[in-house]
Amino acid sequence: MYNEPEVDVYEDILDQETDMAPAVKQFPKTDMYYRIKSRAMENYICSGDVLALTAYPQGQERIVPGDPYVIDTNTNGLVTRLLYNHPDGFLARSHNPERYPDFVITR
Repeated sequence: MYNEPEVDVYEDILDQETDMAPAVKQFPKTDMYYRIKSRAMENYICSGDVLALTAYPQGQERIVPGDPYVIDTNTNGLVTRLLYNHPDGFLARSHNPERYPDFVITR
């Protein structure tokens, strides 16, 4: 479900397709846990890995170019990509660009 466009992840956060886990003391500021289902970031982040996520309030994003992020986009749904600055927003790049091409996320 979360790889579909126009899905608001936070609105549907309790949906059964989102893998939630109990709080983990090593990650006290975690908002949710997400199980990776695609192979876009393999071998860096693999299908089946579980990520501890923290949401940034809109307008307060702290993007470090080249770092991996899980982004809820309007056009590509929830994606895990490396982000880079781009004149129109951010360039989203996977570790497997031949299968998962780059795209731009507008601000």
